[in-house]
Amino acid sequence: MTRLLPLTLAFLLPLSAMAQTSEPQCSDRAGLRAHLAMEYGEIRQFVGLATNNVLLEMFASPETRSWTITGTNPGGEMCLLASGFAFELTVGETPR
Repeated sequence: MTRLLPLTLAFLLPLSAMAQTSEPQCSDRAGLRAHLAMEYGEIRQFVGLATNNVLLEMFASPETRSWTITGTNPGGEMCLLASGFAFELTVGETPR
């Protein structure tokens, strides 16, 4: 699982440039987590601490294969960073 974080961060760096062109969708953490669970069936798949103490999380649904990556600041505000489909859990996969 710890191997996924560097790969995810490398993926998110290009997204940060995209995020500058549009307003991020942010809300309180509890409300947004409940929304992801109820609307999309997404549960947390991994968590990591990024720079500036931002909590980086990926939520996904194995059934619908949708996924969402969020960042939560130390004040508790959670923002949607990216979302998509075709989620696949690859725990234990060896890097090529």
